[in-house]
Amino acid sequence: MIKIPYTELSKAALDNLIDEFITRDSSVTDGTIEQKRENVVNALRSGKAQITFDTQSETAHIWANDELEKVHCNSRS
Repeated sequence: MIKIPYTELSKAALDNLIDEFITRDSSVTDGTIEQKRENVVNALRSGKAQITFDTQSETAHIWANDELEKVHCNSRS
């Protein structure tokens, strides 16, 4: 997995990734879609979440840092 700084994505790419994360992959359940988007952006800005790109599956994903650490630990086992 490659970590991708959110600032390296175009606004459209970031918005699409965030929307997919909110609607499909996330435990973000409170608030309007706009509030959820802002929460994800704030987590990315503050470093509480990160974007990764998996070169094998060619997919991008947003991870909370604790989730990402679990994935890294499991992949090392």
